[in-house]
Amino acid sequence: MNRTVKVFALMLCMILLLGFGAVPTSANSVPKFWSGSTGMGAIIADEDCPIVVENELLTFDIHEFPERDYEQTQDFLEYSAFVTAQYTFYNPADYTIIATLVFPFGKLPSYGNGYSFWDSKLGMYVNVNDTDKYDITINGNVIEKTLRHTLMPTGASFELEEDLGRLCDGYIDDPFFRSDMPVTKYTYSISGIDDEYDAANAAFDLAKFDGKTKLLFMELRGTHVQKNKSCRISAWVKNGSNLTLYAIGEPLNGDPQWKFYENGGVKDKEEIEGSATLVSTEEMTFEEFVLKAYVEESDILASDWYNAMVMDLNRNESKYGVVSRSDSGFDLSHSLMRWYEYEITLAPGERLVNAVTAPMYPSIDGYWDPNVYDYTYLLSPAQKWSEFGSLEIVINTPFFVTESSLGDFEKTDSGYRLVRDGLPSGELKFSLCSVENPKKDSNWSSILFLIIFIGSPIIIIVGVIFLIVFGIVCLIRGIKSKKRI
Repeated sequence: MNRTVKVFALMLCMILLLGFGAVPTSANSVPKFWSGSTGMGAIIADEDCPIVVENELLTFDIHEFPERDYEQTQDFLEYSAFVTAQYTFYNPADYTIIATLVFPFGKLPSYGNGYSFWDSKLGMYVNVNDTDKYDITINGNVIEKTLRHTLMPTGASFELEEDLGRLCDGYIDDPFFRSDMPVTKYTYSISGIDDEYDAANAAFDLAKFDGKTKLLFMELRGTHVQKNKSCRISAWVKNGSNLTLYAIGEPLNGDPQWKFYENGGVKDKEEIEGSATLVSTEEMTFEEFVLKAYVEESDILASDWYNAMVMDLNRNESKYGVVSRSDSGFDLSHSLMRWYEYEITLAPGERLVNAVTAPMYPSIDGYWDPNVYDYTYLLSPAQKWSEFGSLEIVINTPFFVTESSLGDFEKTDSGYRLVRDGLPSGELKFSLCSVENPKKDSNWSSILFLIIFIGSPIIIIVGVIFLIVFGIVCLIRGIKSKKRI
């Protein structure tokens, strides 16, 4: 290896180390961010309702911040921050209005284990109902409410029309999935993998289905389109492990032609020895299939769970008719948006006061010292009302408002207050902190991580350009040296 090549290789290694090798570390590392939930206003579920909102009093009672982690269910249930939306409704029509209202108030928060608890009798996790302590009232009298749930995948934001359309009475009418359609479960046992490889990839090739069957592969880890347009479906396996396939619709026409590849590989030249033996076949209905993880004792309606599963299966389906499942399997409890559903009746010319109370969970921003707690209340759903009068926002809290999307709040003896005529544009977002002026966390490891995360691509690009220029210069010098010889 000549000197030029050695220098070139050394510089390439330095660039790669600068671009990829620097890993930020910090002592006693903890997560910096915990997601919360969003509270929202009541929405009319019936179209073209003439009810008028003369005014709304929005009261936040926040006298404590949530913990970063809850080990005991009861501790989580004792968390007491909540929001109350009080509406003054008026019926200008000359007929009685009976309206079904829904009030979306967000998912359970991700911090702690408060969203569920282990029920030793049932042998599974059961959802926690933190809404029992809150009521919906009409003119001060408690009325009946139904807790509803719709699918909201992790990371998704609330979209009024889309999410409202997910609320269905009874089972959803889907173009493919039906409650009585057959589902066949196939379980395969893995053996015959050479001990040299320890583990392998099991895969089979699948042509696009004819629309009569959808395939759910529980252990699915990859799909790879082949030159013949088939799809190679793979999963990581070891001797003694099992693979599970569900054929939704018509059963499989013969067993899949399983092949095995070196761990991480799916190419023909990487094929190795291995065997997948069918050990059991089980038949069930689609309804039984989607309700596998449903707990009847929970606060979730079976129809809401069914509909959320159907929407999730459609969302995760590939063009080859293969559906992937996350590690949570059939458990959607962490991906459900919560709603109140209730009914009001207004005679011609009648006014009534409707108050809805729901738990309020913030997101915790650990990039501040001390932590800052971010709250979001979506005002946009109120656009569904015929008319909207004034809005008064009250925040009862001993803490400090450090930021607000609607401008400055007036400081009061009990907290803060803001009054607006009409419905403001945008949503209500505000932040609270135990001190008036929190400071940005000066954790140098976090800063270093941001520098590396942002700077790495730049370092690599500049390095590649430098290497190209360096190579050209070396090549020119080499040509000149040969000419002199």
